[in-house]
Amino acid sequence: MPQTTYSTSKSTQAPRITHSKSRPTRQHWTGFQRKTLWDWLELLIIPIVLTIGGFTFDQLQTNREENRAEQRTASEQAIATDNQREGALQSYFDNISELLLDKNLRTSQANPEIRSVARTRTLSTLRRLDGERKGILTQALHEAELISKSLPLISLQRADLSDANLSLANLSLANLAGADLSDANLAGANLAGADLSDANLAGADLTYTNLSDANFTYTNLSDANLAGANLTHAKLAGANLADANLADAILADAILSDANLARANLSGADLSDANLAGAYLSRAILSGAILAGAILSEDARDSADLTLEQLKQVQIAIPTPEPQP
Repeated sequence: MPQTTYSTSKSTQAPRITHSKSRPTRQHWTGFQRKTLWDWLELLIIPIVLTIGGFTFDQLQTNREENRAEQRTASEQAIATDNQREGALQSYFDNISELLLDKNLRTSQANPEIRSVARTRTLSTLRRLDGERKGILTQALHEAELISKSLPLISLQRADLSDANLSLANLSLANLAGADLSDANLAGANLAGADLSDANLAGADLTYTNLSDANFTYTNLSDANLAGANLTHAKLAGANLADANLADAILADAILSDANLARANLSGADLSDANLAGAYLSRAILSGAILAGAILSEDARDSADLTLEQLKQVQIAIPTPEPQP
């Protein structure tokens, strides 16, 4: 029996595997593949924001330093100015003491040159002082009896006493004629019998001040606050009291002839026996004012807003006939 022979010849050839390494594209090696618009914006905005933030911080820091430097400079200047004013005041006192002790200023009527020197130094110094020191100097002159109304050795005519602090000061019988006391603080001061004729007291604070028998002839008291002030027997002929506050003031027997009281507040004021002949009272507030025995000219009566009761209280001044040629 024929023998069958099986020949198994297994030729297995492994498949050839080749790994082909592709060449990177330009987008791959630059790292910018598939970048969106937002990605680009992030790349641009962040550096810009950082730059602006850094600049803003530097600017704020610079501004703070400049502000601190300005504040230091202002503070140093204020201290220097204050020291200069204090030095000027002390130097003035030294000069006046010398004139009093060595030059006989008190008896200088025979030597007007000494008085002229004292006045020049006084006016010059006052222009350099602040309100507080102006008040100190003025009170010192009054206490030394150098500005007494009866014998003023130093005239304060045209003296700069604006903004002076003279609250509660005792200046009775002082000669302040012609002085500039605009916006001065004289609240509660004693100016009884003082001469303030032709002075400028516009905007001054004279609340509850004793001004009895004081002379305010032709004085500028516009916008002044005289609420509650005592002006008994005060001379205010021709004074400018426009827009002044005289609420609850005592003006009994005061002379207000030809005074300008336009828009003045006289509510509750005591004007009994006051002379208001020729006074201008247009739009003046007279509610509650006492006018018993007060003298008004017909023009003053017609310009004033008076109640019927007030009209019964006043006396109408009889015009004096002009002399015939």
